[in-house]
Formats: sequence, C-alpha cells, structure tokens
Amino acid sequence: PENYDHTSSEDTQVALWYALAHSMNLPTIDLYFKVGHEALLNLCNRLNLEIPIHETPSLALGTAELSLLEMVKIYGTFARKGVFTEDFMMIKKIEDANGQVLWQQPGLKTRQIISHEITDELTAMLQTAIDSGTGTRMRTTYGLKCDLAGKTGTAQNYTDAWFMAYTPKLVVGVRVGASDPSIHFINGLGSGSALALPIAGTTLHTIESDSKLRAEYLVPFYISADTTTDCPAFREKGVEGFFNRLFGKDLNSEDERKEALRQNKDPDKKNRTKVGRFFNRLFKGKKK
Repeated sequence: PENYDHTSSEDTQVALWYALAHSMNLPTIDLYFKVGHEALLNLCNRLNLEIPIHETPSLALGTAELSLLEMVKIYGTFARKGVFTEDFMMIKKIEDANGQVLWQQPGLKTRQIISHEITDELTAMLQTAIDSGTGTRMRTTYGLKCDLAGKTGTAQNYTDAWFMAYTPKLVVGVRVGASDPSIHFINGLGSGSALALPIAGTTLHTIESDSKLRAEYLVPFYISADTTTDCPAFREKGVEGFFNRLFGKDLNSEDERKEALRQNKDPDKKNRTKVGRFFNRLFKGKKK
C-alpha cells in the first residue's frame, strides 16, 4: 500500500500521532505487525466486534465491515475513557404534555475495557487530527472552538466516506455511501473530509451556537499533560538521518517533512543533503 496522499514513508520514522492525524497507511500497517493480530482480535472481542481470526493486515486500513452504530460505540468508548456500553439507546425519556415521565431509560450495562491512560493518549492524538490533520476543516470552515477529537475515513475507491468526532459527552458519526459499492465517487470529492465531515461540521456548529446545548455536550477534555504528541512528528532513519540530527539538519518544518515523504517516491532524490551523500558514500560505497 501507499499513503493516502500517494507518498512513501519507508525511509522515515513517523510518530504515531502524526500518522493518525494525516491518515498515513504505511505506518499503520507497520503498527499492525508490531502489535500482532492476536492483540487486535482480543480488543475487538472486548468491543463485541467480529473480525477474521486469521492474520489480515488490511484490517489496519479499515477493511472490516462495521456499521455506523458499531463505530459510534467504539468512539463512545474513547470518549468515556475506556468504558464500553453494552446497550445503546438514543431516547433518554418520554414525557406527556404535562411533563409527566412515561418512560425513562434504564441503567445501561457498562464495563471498563481500555485503561483511561491509553484512551487519554488516543484522544490527544485524535485532537491533533482535528486541529492540524485531515479534520482541520472543523476549525477552518465550520469555526468550531470546542475541544474535539475525531478522524476521517475513506474506503477503497471512495465507496464510503466516514467522519467520526467526539467530546466527553457526545459522539457524532457520519457515513456517506451507497448500498451498492459499485456506485461511488472516482476522486477526492468522495473522501471523508470532503463528503462526510461537512455533515458533522454543520451539526456541531449548530450545537455550539446554542448556549444550552453547548454547555451540555461540548465540554472540555481532561487528559494527562504527558502524551505521545509531545514527540517530534518525523525522524529520518539510517546514516543520513543520524548525521542530519547531529549537525542540526533534521526535519524541522512541516514543508520539510512533506518534501521528505514526496522525495521517497523517487530513489534518485533520497540523498538530498551534502552530509547524507558524503556518509552514504563512506559507509555504502560510491555510486556507480
């Protein structure tokens, strides 16, 4: 596979938070092999999700057939710091014209399946996806100011567009797609950020504009200050990366990081610094 933006990251170490925020496929596949299928299967069982029992690397890229309701339950678990809700009811209570409660939602069955430390880390990464990643239009286009974590999703050949977002009190899930997968967009207009995000953005903007709804649903996150998003986004591997860091030429700016990924598509452009070329010749021999 390649990354969504058709770049490669094979010669660069990418921080998990950056890979998640920018929908990078290669680091995600790498993570799947490091974690192992058994660990993924165990977590899915705790979430009441069915996935193939045999090793299936494509699962890391979202090939499992999940419903929107199942996705909302998963993100709801993140929002509740790892507490999974067995049942799911959208109606809290029913009242008559006089305000008499005719029916009220019973207590839901819940269980802790992920530690709050892990969900804090995940929420911090998914906040980055909203603030500076593929979900940034929630800020720039829809003007949302509230704490928000979320993720875009785009199925193969644009057959489905997804967007999931949450606060500690609310989960918004959007899936746009036809019942027949042969009906789909053929370009980026069918991506999660282009097709599904606007629906969530409009909904959340309406909530944020209402003071009562905003106070009830758009509350801030309370997560640990020490999260994995504190580490650098990129780190070059190999001899060139070592000496670039030694001489202060590591990838510092966003433009440099993106350029490094683009250049990895062309093997003739990998040695782009004098230091890198010198030490590659020293340790690998001169190019013929």
